[in-house]
Amino acid sequence: MIAELAELREESVEAETATLVLQSVVPTRDKLLLLPKHVEQLGSKSEITANVSFTGKEVLATEGGAGNNAFRVGASGSFNNTLEFIESLESTEEFFIKLESIDIVRVDRIFNTTISGLVYFYD
Repeated sequence: MIAELAELREESVEAETATLVLQSVVPTRDKLLLLPKHVEQLGSKSEITANVSFTGKEVLATEGGAGNNAFRVGASGSFNNTLEFIESLESTEEFFIKLESIDIVRVDRIFNTTISGLVYFYD
């Protein structure tokens, strides 16, 4: 019984450490309000027009994991600039993002892009 209690205490410390690591990587829920401006800035750096909308599909954070909010990005620009933008969105350190789909359609010399994804948060 004492050995089991000691093991539980050790697992509790490991869980607290994992939670602190998660919280250092994943932003708080209120920081998600900054995502649209951040995406616009990434688009500007890549010389494309980009905007974000949240699709309303939200999964709340629990003790066992982070929550997430679905979003959609609309972007337009040259092909190379669009690729640069997608790479910068994938590698951003300000938000923990999972891109789920990317749709690129060429209209003359402009490429219109729709990106769907999830942004993760904790409360």
